[in-house]
Amino acid sequence: MLPKRIDRAGKRDNYRALALYVADAKIGQTQGEKTLHSWYAGGEADDYLEGMIEVEATQVMNTSSTSNKTYHLMVSFHPEDENKLTPETLMEMEKTLAEALGFSEHQRHCGYHINTANPHLHISYNMIHPRTFNRHSPHYDYPKLHRTCRILEQKYGLTID
Repeated sequence: MLPKRIDRAGKRDNYRALALYVADAKIGQTQGEKTLHSWYAGGEADDYLEGMIEVEATQVMNTSSTSNKTYHLMVSFHPEDENKLTPETLMEMEKTLAEALGFSEHQRHCGYHINTANPHLHISYNMIHPRTFNRHSPHYDYPKLHRTCRILEQKYGLTID
């Protein structure tokens, strides 16, 4: 597993656009060809699209932060591990990654993509806490992510990087 934070500069911080990309969807359409599984977690909404509205409402409540309010994480897997990556396994892995970054109570949209040689998981985290409306920015996220990936590789029997 290889984790990668994807930074978005300034005005490109558009949570809705990223969440739609993660699900490979457009408003009013079903999932596209590249996403095998997508879900919304950490919020009150039951639906993926309703979750986007919930996140946008949460982000508006934070008026003090001028920094990005969205954290985009991509985790790549080896092709030979694809049969081990069930929806339940992916959801458990995402929860573990969220805990490692301090986003366990934050809203997030997740999607498992299979459109490249390496299957990969995209996660869009709302950096604004849904109750306190404070912005959380994980410090030393690369070491935390790499440590967590090694633990997950061993736990689920995945190819070790």
